[in-house]
Amino acid sequence: MNNKCPSCTEPVGKIRNLGLEKILESLRIRCKFSSIGCTEGMLPYRFQKIHERKCRFAPRECPLSDCAYMGSLDTFSSHFELLHSVKTLPFCFDTWFTVRLSMTDNHLLLQGGNDYYLLQAHEERFGKLLYVSFVSPPESDEVHTYQMEVKTGKKHLTLTSSVQNVQQGKLNLNLVDFLLVPRCFLSDEGLQVEVSIKRVLEV
Repeated sequence: MNNKCPSCTEPVGKIRNLGLEKILESLRIRCKFSSIGCTEGMLPYRFQKIHERKCRFAPRECPLSDCAYMGSLDTFSSHFELLHSVKTLPFCFDTWFTVRLSMTDNHLLLQGGNDYYLLQAHEERFGKLLYVSFVSPPESDEVHTYQMEVKTGKKHLTLTSSVQNVQQGKLNLNLVDFLLVPRCFLSDEGLQVEVSIKRVLEV
């Protein structure tokens, strides 16, 4: 209202309307995604949009560049398996777990509790490029890091990096760190990778 009275257009200054603020603070409203599974309950009016930006039931875009799918996180596991033939592997945070990839596997969906990550394995001229992406709300207040380790005989490769948030757009190899696994590490049986993902809430 540009600090003007709506009746006489005289300036009113920057004065807070405490009565109206209290009315707004007392309002409770449901998340707009409650109809598709959000159980957050009645939210204070001023927190509604903050919650909805981070709600795990908010529609998310499939991070694969050739897919236009949009849906909630709960549907991602079945979507990846049915449309992309990609399996889902459950894991626990802050512990090492083993991932086995065949020579034809390009993706693996990793599920840690209610969070999903995508392990990418791009075939390149010199070997495989490996990295992990986070399928998250557009505004996430968490920091995610991961480690990967590949061994063969006395040789071993490691990578420690931050996880890319793919909900800022489709996957972009130019924006991420990756582990290059040379062909001498690969066999007909595929590739075994040790992975650990750490999730830290920002202060």
